[in-house]
Amino acid sequence: MPPSTRNTSPDSSSFYRDISMAYSPPGTPLLKPHALPFALASPLLKSEVQSNPQMQWNQQPNERRRSCLYQWATSLHIILIFTYTFMFGSALLLVQSKAKCDCVGNKLVSSPADSFIEYTQGIYTDNHRTPRPFFGPPDEELDLAWHNLLRNNDFRISRSELAGLGDVMLEEGVQIPGDRDGYISTMYAFHELHCIKKLHQSIYPEYYFPNFTEQQHRFRRHHDEHCLDLLRQSAQCHGDPTLIPFRWGHSQPIPLTNLNAPHKCVNWDKLQDWAEERRVDPLKKGWLVHPTLGLPSFPNGLGDPTGVVEDD
Repeated sequence: MPPSTRNTSPDSSSFYRDISMAYSPPGTPLLKPHALPFALASPLLKSEVQSNPQMQWNQQPNERRRSCLYQWATSLHIILIFTYTFMFGSALLLVQSKAKCDCVGNKLVSSPADSFIEYTQGIYTDNHRTPRPFFGPPDEELDLAWHNLLRNNDFRISRSELAGLGDVMLEEGVQIPGDRDGYISTMYAFHELHCIKKLHQSIYPEYYFPNFTEQQHRFRRHHDEHCLDLLRQSAQCHGDPTLIPFRWGHSQPIPLTNLNAPHKCVNWDKLQDWAEERRVDPLKKGWLVHPTLGLPSFPNGLGDPTGVVEDD
């Protein structure tokens, strides 16, 4: 008979049976192969596996699979963490950018003067003791200062610049005579200064409005209320966050506001230069005529002294 040959290749079923018999108490059902990995969690079994080459041979493929699965799961978690972090950061930046910009719908509120505006650091002057040149008792010098400050109050804008404010604004716009692409405009900075000028004049009605009727005085007070509310809205709209700390005075115990903090200010001269290049004079006699009424807007070259124009 040919000599018997011993099969040296490991037989998994007999291997698991031997392990089960070796570590199971008498009378205990044999461990099935799929249950063996849980049994091997025992420290005793683990040390036995480490000292037995056959058991190590059978255990290594499972360990490699578990190692690969662990590495894959770890990589997936890292990718998901970075993805969620990027998405959250992008959403946060988008919300912050929308909160910081002035938006109407999805469009940024802009002005044709934006590209000419420069910012500088400025400090407000507290002129309650020496209020010149814009405040104090009226005279020709003060009136001239206000006139020069508002000399570029009215200026030309193009049709496309007006259309940027919306179709309604374009439809209602006042066109410059003989200029198919030009419209008359002012800007809020000038309008707010106009309001401050009128409020100052209301402090001295005997100088500026000596011959007003009672009805004209009512109109003037109505205009003053309009100006006060416009300035209130402007202060809330711009919300200047510059701090005003307090300081101690020298002759009384109440803390005083210290108005010498620096501000972020528009370069006013640059803004005036931009408006001056576009300046128009709507008060010119006979220049503006209502398109349907056929009446001149300023037949005498003067505006209404009360500053109020009523319309139905």
